[in-house]
Amino acid sequence: MCGIPQTTTELCQECATVFPAFTALRSWGLYEGALREAIHKLKYRNDLGVSEELARPLSALLTGSGWHVDLISPVPLSRKRLKTRGYNQAAMIARWVSFTNRIPFYPGVMVRSKDTISQVGLSGEERRLNVLEAFEANPAIATGKSILVIDDVATTGATMQACALALLKSGASHVYGLTLARAGHIHIS
Repeated sequence: MCGIPQTTTELCQECATVFPAFTALRSWGLYEGALREAIHKLKYRNDLGVSEELARPLSALLTGSGWHVDLISPVPLSRKRLKTRGYNQAAMIARWVSFTNRIPFYPGVMVRSKDTISQVGLSGEERRLNVLEAFEANPAIATGKSILVIDDVATTGATMQACALALLKSGASHVYGLTLARAGHIHIS
């Protein structure tokens, strides 16, 4: 479910401990090397042009997934972080995936209602607590919809879990997650 590679068909330890609210989460690659550098260019060096190139593999991953998706949403940033950075890197990628796959882009289906600290350096439990109830979704948009949430990196899946819980609470039928990269470790707690 969470996208961590498994050698069996059983749930991984993480999914068995904290059962995901999302239907599935997949990442295109590992958060290392050239992919990590490209994400950093977009996220920290204002290289907005790289967003189209980063969206290409996600579009292909979505096409091959077999998922039925009614709309695409980025993980929202807090107003403070959006003001500081000037743009939402997940929205830049999600917009291209939406355009390429001809699926409506709805950045307003969710808002980050709680300003959270950066997840970098936090343990799995700290990450879950940090984003707990950090998002609210709009039932007028979410109700009955199968929603794809896009982010740049998944580490523990805590952010995707929090987004899925908010969307499902607002009536979404399914929530899928796509990220460019997955943190390369298997034991994430």
